[in-house]
Amino acid sequence: MSLLIGVDLGTSETKAGLFDQEGNLLRLARCGYPIITVGETGCAEQDPERWWSAVCQTLREVVQDAPAEELAALCVQGQGPSVVMADERGKPLNNAILWMDTRPCGERDELSLQLGNPVSPFAHMPMAMWMARNRQGAYAQARWFLAAWDFIAMRLCGQPAASDLAYFQPFPEEEVEASGLPHKLFPQVVEAGHPIAGLTATAAQATGLPEGLPVVAGVHDGIATFIGAGLVEPGRSADVNGTSGGLALCWSEPIKKPGIFSATWIHPGEYIVGGAMAALGKCLDWVREAVAGSCMTHEELIQDAIKTPVGADRLIFLPYLAGERAPVWDPLARGVFFGLTLNHKQEHLVRAVLESVAYALRHVAEELLESGARIDEMRVCGGQALSEDWNQIKADVLGVPVAVPRVREAALMGAAVLAGVGAGLLPDITEGANQMVRIDGVLEPIPAHHRQYTELFGVYKRLYPDLRSAFRQLNSSAQEEEC
Repeated sequence: MSLLIGVDLGTSETKAGLFDQEGNLLRLARCGYPIITVGETGCAEQDPERWWSAVCQTLREVVQDAPAEELAALCVQGQGPSVVMADERGKPLNNAILWMDTRPCGERDELSLQLGNPVSPFAHMPMAMWMARNRQGAYAQARWFLAAWDFIAMRLCGQPAASDLAYFQPFPEEEVEASGLPHKLFPQVVEAGHPIAGLTATAAQATGLPEGLPVVAGVHDGIATFIGAGLVEPGRSADVNGTSGGLALCWSEPIKKPGIFSATWIHPGEYIVGGAMAALGKCLDWVREAVAGSCMTHEELIQDAIKTPVGADRLIFLPYLAGERAPVWDPLARGVFFGLTLNHKQEHLVRAVLESVAYALRHVAEELLESGARIDEMRVCGGQALSEDWNQIKADVLGVPVAVPRVREAALMGAAVLAGVGAGLLPDITEGANQMVRIDGVLEPIPAHHRQYTELFGVYKRLYPDLRSAFRQLNSSAQEEEC
């Protein structure tokens, strides 16, 4: 039996998984680390050495007692755009700048001006430009700028690489040229799913893996999630659960519409379309900490909430706790409970939060459907997918079947698929995803619930345009108080 290893270098933790070729997750390990937000306004950094320690720890756990001769390949995917500035040997010269760091906004605007079009929100280059200007002592010693997952891959195999898949490349040639930074600081491109090099002796000792094990080029965690959810056939969509959240759809045509992401996908004539939100994945955490208290688990909150009527007795939550991205793209938008009465209890507020996540997904889905796309089913991923009740709410709100994969850790599964392709065990990414991603069950929408939610969704959609000017007034007042 051949075994595949996937690593998910996340924002709050690293996860490693051991898979067989049938897509079964045999072992899972995780290890967390903090985000550094002290110091400058907008700062969001992490110590890459903490990443490396977490990777080593989780890998040792998942391969413990696994026969070395059965380990076929390893692939790392991860958070981004997060950038590491490293020396010749891959040693980090300072903290990594994370995707949520707002300090490189000026560099993003400057790069957009140089290129003559807006830079993608997933672009890594603004982070590299900011570090070159603001960490000049470290920059003087720099040899490589690396995406987060490529940094870990280099520590594993000793070879620098800039991984590439379809539309996504951390440091595109045109951005390097426009940045003014030397080309030599950016590694050679290696296509995701292709081996970079074998595991070094030093990394083998640190991880418990066999020396020479193929290290396969990875991708951004969002793209890994698309693969691990099986978004390789037109009409398949996924609830891209995580800190931010979002909806992605594999489709046969590009969709050019404000607020909607559209890019080429694995094969010619395939596209990934959809939208990423700002904080959907944090909404339940927030209501637990702010309203319910940390003594209750997420499962207990959901169980209490589901006892309340569909629509939470006509209470609606606007989940803009960190502004919002798709489809409104407004950093000044704020969270709102709308329709509160004396009859509403904690469980109503929690249910409204659960339903708001589904409303937000439907908001993006309607933009896609209005542009001619088709959604046959939505696959659920991550921690939210563990709740059948929440999955049913999503089916009822969107009015489409919700498919529940056997392995909910879609990004980790995506890394395992790429590892299998790189090891030659899977013919390509599409066939690999279809082989390894198994569906455990499908929840059909309940027609009566869908009708109720459709009425309430009309109110949900009105809230942002009706409150937009108030959000700006609220922000202006806050700025005046700071002055």
